[in-house]
Amino acid sequence: MNRLIYCAITIPISLLIGCAGKPAKITPPVEEKQVTPLRIKPQKTPDESRISDKPEIFVQLGHSQMVRAVAFSSDDKYALSTSDDRTIKLWDIPAGREVKTLYSSARYSMPIKPLVFSPDRRYAACGEGDATIRLWEISSGRETKIIQDMCVICSLAFSPDGKYILSGGVDKRLKLWDIESGKTVKTFQGHADVVTSGVFSSDGKYVLSGGEDNNVILWDVESGMDIKMFEGHKYRVLSVAFSPDGKYVLSGGHDRVVKLWDLNSGKEPISLEEDGEIKTVAFSSDGKYFLSGGNRIKVWETASGKEINVFQAPSISAKFSADGKRILSGDERGALSVWEVE
Repeated sequence: MNRLIYCAITIPISLLIGCAGKPAKITPPVEEKQVTPLRIKPQKTPDESRISDKPEIFVQLGHSQMVRAVAFSSDDKYALSTSDDRTIKLWDIPAGREVKTLYSSARYSMPIKPLVFSPDRRYAACGEGDATIRLWEISSGRETKIIQDMCVICSLAFSPDGKYILSGGVDKRLKLWDIESGKTVKTFQGHADVVTSGVFSSDGKYVLSGGEDNNVILWDVESGMDIKMFEGHKYRVLSVAFSPDGKYVLSGGHDRVVKLWDLNSGKEPISLEEDGEIKTVAFSSDGKYFLSGGNRIKVWETASGKEINVFQAPSISAKFSADGKRILSGDERGALSVWEVE
């Protein structure tokens, strides 16, 4: 039986209780014959044996409002979360406790949304309502860098070597920033609306982005040019992901559809229709599974599109742990949860 192994949620103190390799190589796109997508309709009566509900081990004080973004450290020991309460919190996952509030801001009404760990686990970065990217040293909680942009930032991603950070924003662009200098070194232009999501391939040579123009775009980092556009979503794309081996890309959005694309051919061998907006997607570290989050979290088998597990947790942000055995999620209640995949 899958189980929720950790949950942090705001509750009154009087009610607080304990309870139970090598970088992937991406080859240039080649022409292939038409692939008929596998389209899976939402199940009206889910298999109850695959549903995990509320067997909590820990319940303790957390965010007071909706969790907007979560992130696992690369060693799976720590997690970061940010919320509409405009705080960033650091969590000790094995101990099931909050370590500290890394940042708190009451200056802006807009929530702190994009939030990422650096690859070496030493720093955290977020985008704030004043069009800034802020970096903190995790161990000391000290703010080490402020990078000023000209627009609200919707997505952030560290490069695999940790030297650069990628931002996407309401100006319809992705920007590559040199962290040491705080300067823009590359701008990617091609979306016709807000860029909602952007990620690096595991070898750092490519960027994948999604936007409110309904499109997913593959970019070459060195040249800054777009290589391929994945068209098929009917409404805005909210989240994108690269498979670890670089063979597939994943997207989900407002049209309630999760699409798995073959990167080289641009075809969509799997298209999954859900019963609500898809707010987050991610691959496991071995690429065997991917998840989609919205009204609930679902885990799917990459090869077949088969539904593996369902977690009854409305989620805005969800990530696999580095070992692929757990899922970290945040939801509208202000809860931070960790689930066992199997």
